Order: sequence, then structure tokens, then C-alpha cells
Amino acid sequence: MSGLNIRIHGVAVCDDSAYFEDVVREICRAMTLNEDTVLSNLTIHEAYKGSGYGKCSDEDFKRVIEIARCTGIVTDPTYTGKGAHGFVDVIKNHRDCLQGSSILFVHTGGLFGWAEHADRASGVLLSKNEVAQKFSPLFDDDK
Repeated sequence: MSGLNIRIHGVAVCDDSAYFEDVVREICRAMTLNEDTVLSNLTIHEAYKGSGYGKCSDEDFKRVIEIARCTGIVTDPTYTGKGAHGFVDVIKNHRDCLQGSSILFVHTGGLFGWAEHADRASGVLLSKNEVAQKFSPLFDDDK
């Protein structure tokens, strides 16, 4: 991968590693990268799907809040939140699979996922009214 000595660890929050390996193959073809080289440097962790695709259990929600309070990094409660939980768990409990000491988590966004969970988040990060005030202008059809 461009001569860099790196490993990529992905956290699957839906589907399985075979699905994501196929996606990586497609990206490699589009970017004319060597698929075998990229895939040999890729580990996909599958144990972090939580309560399922597009779902956020109470336990998933608690983890997202804990990460936000400990790090200041706010993720959505369904996708990036599950990825962040997996990332933290791999660092804490499976450190042996990580090589070197430089670790990067790529936050892929997803803050709009909070709108669906405004009632649950009330008093935790923002009140329901604060969420509505901050996000409703983004969905105003007149703009």
C-alpha cells in the first residue's frame, strides 16, 4: 500500500468480513491498487454489531455516552458508535493484534443519527429541544 508499513483494522457494525473484503476489492480495482497487498494488511473485527443493523440497544447507547464523556468524541448511537466501541475494545482487550504504537480512529460522521434518539439523549448530551433547534434548520425545505 504505497510502500507504507501499516495495518488497517476495520470494525464491522453490520454484515461480515467477507462482505467488507468484497467492498475493499472493488475500491482497489477502482484505484488500481493491488488487492492482495491491501487485503493482507487488513483485519476486520466482526464482534461489534450490537443489537443489529440500524438498531441501538440500551447497552449500545450507554457505550456511546461513555465514549463521549471520556473522550469528548460524540458519535452516532448506531454505526460510528458501535465502531468506536469496537475500536476501544480492541485496544483494551486485543492489543496483541495491533502492531506499533500509532493508532488512528476515523470518525465517519453520523451525528444525524442522534435525531432519532433525542428522547433517550435528553439530559445526557443535549435536551430534546436543543437537538431540535440545532438540527431542524438542516431539514428546512425553504433553504
